[in-house]
Amino acid sequence: MATSATSLTLIPVGAHNIETWHDVYARSFMAAGPKSFSLAFFPDGFTPSITAWRIETYLSALASSPSSNGSQLFFLVTDAITSTSLAASRWVLNLDPTPPSTEEQDLNGTLSAIESEYANLPPRSGVNNPAFRALRLAQARAKHIHLHGRPHVYLWLLGTVPEARRRGAARFALEWGLRKARDQGVPVYLESSEEAVGFYLAAGFVMCGPLGFDARMFGLGGRHEFYAMIWEPSSNGVVSDIGVRD
Repeated sequence: MATSATSLTLIPVGAHNIETWHDVYARSFMAAGPKSFSLAFFPDGFTPSITAWRIETYLSALASSPSSNGSQLFFLVTDAITSTSLAASRWVLNLDPTPPSTEEQDLNGTLSAIESEYANLPPRSGVNNPAFRALRLAQARAKHIHLHGRPHVYLWLLGTVPEARRRGAARFALEWGLRKARDQGVPVYLESSEEAVGFYLAAGFVMCGPLGFDARMFGLGGRHEFYAMIWEPSSNGVVSDIGVRD
């Protein structure tokens, strides 16, 4: 059955449906098989032990107060007619500005904290800690360059299961963050794969520059370029009034 935009529903994720969220995320990001970007971080894929560990981290993130700065929100896009889960998104609300006088200091503190965390992190089977360290350092530097401490809504990830692509599910999921950012008067920031750049450009994002993370250093062949992108609340992109089902 074809999915129509009118049958799409955005559902908040909690402990009761976090396993479904992870399944959609895993299917979305492992769809490329041996070329999947996720293999740089999870060389054996999402094994049962890795899945259980990741779900623990998601539940910990969800335990933060929804009203606190840095709080994380997870959503599923489902087809209300078939009750099929089509897309998964994860957002972070960074709504407190960083004073310009402390911006450089905050960056150095963030980089030091990442280095310290991974220097003391015990190895975990199936997890490539050096890849995570390199990615997080690149992300922190890129945010510093392109946001300059501005409050923003951060799209951590957005994935659609292969059979539901190009049917509007990803755009439907994205609209929540665009509307939230417009209501707050802040930009949306993300790091996009090369394949998804066109999707975000069509939604009104602009490309800021390459992220500076090379997945080929961690065993992946071919190019795996990522780009920092920003959507401003003054963008001409259309933002729909999406309801969220409890």
